[in-house]
Amino acid sequence: MADEKIKTVTLTHTFRLPDNLQAKSLRFVAASRKTTNETIQKLWGHLDVFKNTEGTTWKQVGKILEQPHANGNRQWRFESETAGRILRQQADRKNFFDQIFPILSESLIVHADEKHRNRKNRKEIFAQLGLLKETLAGDAERTAYMLNVTEQACNFFFENDKFPEIYEEMQEIPLLKT
Repeated sequence: MADEKIKTVTLTHTFRLPDNLQAKSLRFVAASRKTTNETIQKLWGHLDVFKNTEGTTWKQVGKILEQPHANGNRQWRFESETAGRILRQQADRKNFFDQIFPILSESLIVHADEKHRNRKNRKEIFAQLGLLKETLAGDAERTAYMLNVTEQACNFFFENDKFPEIYEEMQEIPLLKT
């Protein structure tokens, strides 16, 4: 028996909690989502604090905010880590916005005519971003982020007939919904 290997099976399927635990678990998840969203809202104006940072974000959030409840350190660590990751991602996007802000002009927009509605001038967007891509040294993921933020700014233009002045003007606070 000592030579026999223990067979393990990796759990790859979802499972259902017992009925007596479901309501409590759902309350826990709802409370956690509420605290995470409140944390994001409180720190939304401080995105620059999360720019170009590494490491665990719950420690970074913990330096700015105290634990808002008495539900335990582990729950707060999870909530602040989730909020911190979202804020760090948004800080990166804000950094890209700051880089593309000088190229935001109506040359990126093809105005409507009889046959077409307003649309993005993709050739001009790629030409302008080509100049900025040199600073990214061929990093495809960061280049894609830069393109995405540029297109988001163009979409803002379509809705508001102007480009955003700051990143927070075009990006609503990204709150957890599910």
